[in-house]
Parts: sequence; C-alpha cells; structure tokens
Amino acid sequence: MVGMGTILAQGRGLARGSTMEPLRFPPESPMKETAVQSALTASALALVVAFACIAAFLPPMLAQTLGSIPRTALLGCAIAVAIPVHWAFLGIAARRMGRSVARWVGLAVLLFPVGGIAALILLGWLGDEGRHATVPVTGQ
Repeated sequence: MVGMGTILAQGRGLARGSTMEPLRFPPESPMKETAVQSALTASALALVVAFACIAAFLPPMLAQTLGSIPRTALLGCAIAVAIPVHWAFLGIAARRMGRSVARWVGLAVLLFPVGGIAALILLGWLGDEGRHATVPVTGQ
C-alpha cells in the first residue's frame, strides 16, 4: 500500500522516501490577495445573512415571524451575531490591506447598512487596484 506522503512526494518529483519541505511563497505572493478576498467574502456573507434575517421582520413575513417565539428569537440572535461578524471581517480585510481598521469599521458602523456595503465595495476595489498596480522603474 502506498502512503499519502509517497504519493505527494512522487507528484512533486521528489525521490521516494525523501522528506517534503513546506511551500515558501515570495513576499509579493497572491496569497495576500486571497486572504483579503476571503475576509471580504466572509464579511459580505455575514451581511447577507443579517439582511435575510431582517427581511423576515418586514410586512410580507411579519405575521409568520412573530407567530413563532422560537423563530423570532432565532432570527434576533442571528441578526445580533451576523452584524458584528460583518464588522469584524471588514476590519480583518482592512488590516490585511494595511488600511486603518478604525476608519473602515467606523464608517460601516456609523452608516449602517449603506456604510457596510460601501466599505465592502471600496475595499474590494482598492484591493483590485493594488493587485493591478505597476511598480515604477527607477535608476535610469
């Protein structure tokens, strides 16, 4: 029977029985953008969950929501968790981009819900701008 380490070693072109080294990424690797994008995605997902729970308290579904105490409590708890999670992941994305966490989260908190949406869009746009920016050539 062939072990997983042997399969991985053969897949990387290493000799059988040799030890595998951890992958090392260069300082300007796409892993940073991936980490920022995952934080922004998690923040957006938390905001969508909060909006879905808030929508249950709007007139078309209000009677059904208030008719069940457990449903009302569950939706209220989901809102109470989803909004701070949205802000937390927004702050994580801002920190990973080297931006001011207090400014971006403050914008999202003070101008909720439009501020949170605007912060997500702007941070995503700034992340794309940073990814496509060119490095100036010096020393000619």
